[in-house]
Amino acid sequence: MTETPPKDDGVLRCEKQGRCWRDPPVTKEIAATLDRHLREQRALYPALHTLELKISGCSSFCGLGEATLLVVGQDDLEPPRYRFSVRTQAGESQWHQIWLGEALSPEQVPAALSALLDLFLQVSLVDETFQQAVNRLGSKIFAEEIEDLFAGRRSAR
Repeated sequence: MTETPPKDDGVLRCEKQGRCWRDPPVTKEIAATLDRHLREQRALYPALHTLELKISGCSSFCGLGEATLLVVGQDDLEPPRYRFSVRTQAGESQWHQIWLGEALSPEQVPAALSALLDLFLQVSLVDETFQQAVNRLGSKIFAEEIEDLFAGRRSAR
């Protein structure tokens, strides 16, 4: 068993954050909240050390490239709304970004992240990364977790 070195970079943000007209100011606040939460969860659960979480205030997600899990702002929505996206493997060298659920308010994003991390910890195999779990199980189970949370079919932790 190889040990994965802990990630200590927290949530990666768009390199243009704060300088781009498409980036709502609340994105910085969401990133700080998610960063704290992810760092706390990584301290408790080594399986989360390989999770790469990135956030962008707009759907261009400039500078973010490919990530395991993205939080992406939805353009031209007021108040700002965000959607989660996961990267899934479609072939040996092909990847797709899959949207998880509907757009969420800034206040809902941290609870949705908690729900996704909790689900991953419940369904993942030993030494399985978040990406591997999504590839094995499909994205639907993760999308349903977010939908169930905000439809009142499960409680936020």
